[in-house]
Amino acid sequence: MTRVWYSTLTTADLGRRTMYQTRHTLVSNALVAGEAPSWVAAMLGHASSEMLLSVYAPYIPKRTRRDGSALMQRKEGSETVTKLAAEAAAGLPKYSR
Repeated sequence: MTRVWYSTLTTADLGRRTMYQTRHTLVSNALVAGEAPSWVAAMLGHASSEMLLSVYAPYIPKRTRRDGSALMQRKEGSETVTKLAAEAAAGLPKYSR
């Protein structure tokens, strides 16, 4: 499994990271993009947003969506990153950037 994972990262021109680090990358990017914490928690399989909020609260801007579109726009680069999102992204752990 590890061989396939790292080969896929190389093909996608992404830096080396574990699958677990990629989960943190998804969460922090979704929250910075403005996705609703309840939606992100559900995507991770959490029963509630409590743990998500205790760990990732600094990355949650004041705006929310409930459908995943902000994350996709961020991924595609079609949304201008707001000053708040840029400031939050600067505080992300190195492996989440």
